[in-house]
Amino acid sequence: MSNSYYANHLSELNDSQKSNNVVLSDDIYNTEGKLVASKKLEVNQRIAQIIAKHNLAKPIENSIWIKDSINEGILVGAFSTKIADLNLSSQALRNKMLVDIKSVCYSVCSYPLIVQKLTVLSRQLPTIYDRTILCSLLSLGLSQELKLSDEAKVNVIIANIVSDIGLLHLSPDLVLKEELYSFDEWKMMQGHIVIAKHFADRVPGLPKRVSRAVLEHHERSDGFGDPFGKIIDNLCIEGQILSMADAIGMLHEKLVLKGEHSWNAIFDVIQVPTSTHSEHVRNAALRFLKQIEHPWKAKYRGDEYLTIIEALRNKHKYINEWFKVIKQILDLHNVELREQNDFKPYTLLNELNKAVVTSGLLNQMQIDWLDSLSSPVSERDGFDIEEYELKLGEIESQCFFVMRKLRTLNEEMAQRFNSAELAKHYYTELVDILKQED
Repeated sequence: MSNSYYANHLSELNDSQKSNNVVLSDDIYNTEGKLVASKKLEVNQRIAQIIAKHNLAKPIENSIWIKDSINEGILVGAFSTKIADLNLSSQALRNKMLVDIKSVCYSVCSYPLIVQKLTVLSRQLPTIYDRTILCSLLSLGLSQELKLSDEAKVNVIIANIVSDIGLLHLSPDLVLKEELYSFDEWKMMQGHIVIAKHFADRVPGLPKRVSRAVLEHHERSDGFGDPFGKIIDNLCIEGQILSMADAIGMLHEKLVLKGEHSWNAIFDVIQVPTSTHSEHVRNAALRFLKQIEHPWKAKYRGDEYLTIIEALRNKHKYINEWFKVIKQILDLHNVELREQNDFKPYTLLNELNKAVVTSGLLNQMQIDWLDSLSSPVSERDGFDIEEYELKLGEIESQCFFVMRKLRTLNEEMAQRFNSAELAKHYYTELVDILKQED
């Protein structure tokens, strides 16, 4: 199936309305030694369908030639445009980033397989490609803040590019879906990590550090990431940087591109202390984000703020209720849920609770402040309301993350409770609390 999606992408590049030509540079054989497609054939839809039916002796990308592939000049241009879009306040920083980018683009283009996949990504999934460029720049900015070596900077950005290349082997409908993923879809999306890691392992001469960073970029510092649930002490810094850059990239898409916020919104969310990223990396991100100068713009107008204020009161109420129920469950089943071996149900919840207490986002003072607001809302109050909405939304997102983790631990929770029904009841109760809208 992985070959099928990539072969389809290649065949679509031969569409008459597109500029690329894609042909086979070698004969393609299946694992039984049977010829599947001959050298110099154009990869059209029919050839793609034939290829998809076979287990190939070697990955299809090893037998592809693409006309008008991305080159060093094109890549430098894409990064330069994105640097301008960021509107960094420091000319020295902009110049330093451009110097490093030129070095990175030279390195990227020394790997033909990466150039091929990046070319296909740019044509077939342009929105993903644009995010790849953005997250690569963010990765560079974080690397500079953390004073990584020149070699490490190159490895970080190549790892970021390779991690997104894995998306070419998943269904485009899934990759480009705008609605929230179901649990099963979320698990399928995690598959791009392993796909990208396997690809990195096959790129001749690619540093092993790149492969490791790709594999670890969805891990979390608290040990509740994917695919292995490693804790911070076992994670490489390159993977941690990719994880933060990826988080910022997703926030940019959600809040800025689709949510009518400015870059300030991303800074507000990253300010919320969570156990997702180490404090070291989070502080580096905040320092870099401070240098992106985009003026704040209000998302809401006039009486819209009154509706938002009421929604925030309600969200404050049900998230507090969620924490209350969680505490009751933990207190009631203290013995059954006591940490043992590598199963640590308390850890994630305690870290999240610590974040909430530290931030003060759920205390009564917030409700008192909301109650004191009246129409017309001043510009200053409007800014504060939107900032609170963003931060409270981040806490809610962390609550939903906990629920996804509890679902993956469903069988073990049932064993500890000695009741599948009880585990299901608690899970359903907690999810229902978070789904309250009014």
